[in-house]
Amino acid sequence: MSEILEAKYYDCELVKVNTLNRTATDRISAIIGHNMREIDAFECAVDGTTPVKAVHDSIISSDDCFILCHKNKPFIVMGACADHCIWALGTNEAMKHKKAIVKCGLDFIRYATETYGYMFNFISKRNKRALRFITFAGAKLEKDIDLNGEPFVPFMIRGKGEQ
Repeated sequence: MSEILEAKYYDCELVKVNTLNRTATDRISAIIGHNMREIDAFECAVDGTTPVKAVHDSIISSDDCFILCHKNKPFIVMGACADHCIWALGTNEAMKHKKAIVKCGLDFIRYATETYGYMFNFISKRNKRALRFITFAGAKLEKDIDLNGEPFVPFMIRGKGEQ
């Protein structure tokens, strides 16, 4: 793991995911996907996929992927890749670990931008909590886009040394 990322965030542990390990990927996809937060599941549905498939596809397309766990149970999975995409999906359990998510999320964003440069993605306009966090983390929000009839907000986070 990078010196930016910590192994422990309050009472939670950060674990690097081997994106090539099919068994681990399937297990994480099932745990997160079957227990996904309603807003994350909504975003998956608008994108035309299921929560389990969204987690699985996101993991295998990432160059770096981590899970944040409490007592060995993952509740957030996050990833980034060389094509500058950053993402995170979680379960309702995440609400019990807000401090860990904020600290780990900020560290992960810093790690991703130092590793890959600028990062981007989009978030449902309904996902107020994620929009608040990504703005707090330094993202620039762009003009809304329409994704299958729903408004989404593209964002971009500058990489290290980028203007």
